[in-house]
Amino acid sequence: MPDIALANVTVTLPPLTRYNPPGQPNISYPQVTFGNGTLTYPTGGIPLPPAPAVFGFLKAIIFVTIMATTDAYNYVYDTVNNTIRIFNKTGAELTGGSSQPAATTLYLKAEGE
Repeated sequence: MPDIALANVTVTLPPLTRYNPPGQPNISYPQVTFGNGTLTYPTGGIPLPPAPAVFGFLKAIIFVTIMATTDAYNYVYDTVNNTIRIFNKTGAELTGGSSQPAATTLYLKAEGE
């Protein structure tokens, strides 16, 4: 089976979920959807679009945190690689090329410029 690729990842920024507090980084609350139970988890994590505009920013993504999940995994944003890494409850990362995540929607909080 092929790995989850950028083309299989959807980032949605619902209306009214982007804020610019005075003197603070911009904040947005995007939703990321990926997986279908057939495509495999890529080594290094689920790729995210490189353009900060997808997250509602002009220059850069500074920080991302996963707000809510409904499954048995822990999700971590990898700042260096701009990916979402998935770990099971024992702390082991899913196996690249063989683990097949089900359809998943993550709710994020992102800060950027």
